[in-house]
Amino acid sequence: MKLKNLSSTHPPISERVRILRSMNSGANYSDYQKAYSSVKQESGNVIPRSALVNKEQIGIRESVTSESASIPKVNQKRSLGDLVMKVNKYSFLICECGLKLKGPPEYRGKEVTCPRCGKRLTFSTEN
Repeated sequence: MKLKNLSSTHPPISERVRILRSMNSGANYSDYQKAYSSVKQESGNVIPRSALVNKEQIGIRESVTSESASIPKVNQKRSLGDLVMKVNKYSFLICECGLKLKGPPEYRGKEVTCPRCGKRLTFSTEN
């Protein structure tokens, strides 16, 4: 045992990863306790007994990479950019040709030309 581990309140990161990876049946306190005991090969409880009483099953969620893989990166970036612009009071126009135009707050009530089809559009005066 290393000296720095004596004052640590958590297992080393490599050990934590092994514990979490061995939690293949669920994600509640009981599942963590079983995985911890298995990895550490100890019988003592790291989770208080009062917390182990709750037997509610918490399923393991799917990996984040499988969720984000279904949405193209360019769409993720575009959605995030739109959110930031919305927070900063930008106005949005969608032209008949399908192009989405974004204008800063000072463009409210102003007329612009769609760069794709040339149609004249007016930004809303409302938020």
